[in-house]
Amino acid sequence: MPRRAFPQYTIFGPDSALAVRAILPQFKRAGNDGVSVERRGRLVLEFIPRNNTGAGFAWNDKTMFSLSVEEIGLLLSQLPTNDVELSHATYDNTSPEDGGGVTQLAGDIVDKVLKIEPGEGATLILKIDYMKDGVG
Repeated sequence: MPRRAFPQYTIFGPDSALAVRAILPQFKRAGNDGVSVERRGRLVLEFIPRNNTGAGFAWNDKTMFSLSVEEIGLLLSQLPTNDVELSHATYDNTSPEDGGGVTQLAGDIVDKVLKIEPGEGATLILKIDYMKDGVG
């Protein structure tokens, strides 16, 4: 039995694709017979636009939005009756000033906004707005 799993589901639309990927939590030993969470799990949403030619998808131009456990709980408690809007700042993982640590790129400016609205029936409308190189 494998010890790692990489579950992913992709929905292809006429203008874009949405990939939903689960990042499972990682655990560590705690005491003789216990475990504790070393790294929390999250749900990653990837928004992939269609290529300019209209054939295929621009996987290198995808926009990712990672949902924490608390944000997933908020979505479950609010949907499908209420809109939910979440915002995240964009970070740079290659900053030499912090020895390769994570630093925020744009101060207090919110760089990604995910809005989920209830649609007709049991559908949801997902909208992502983001800034790239300082342009929204």
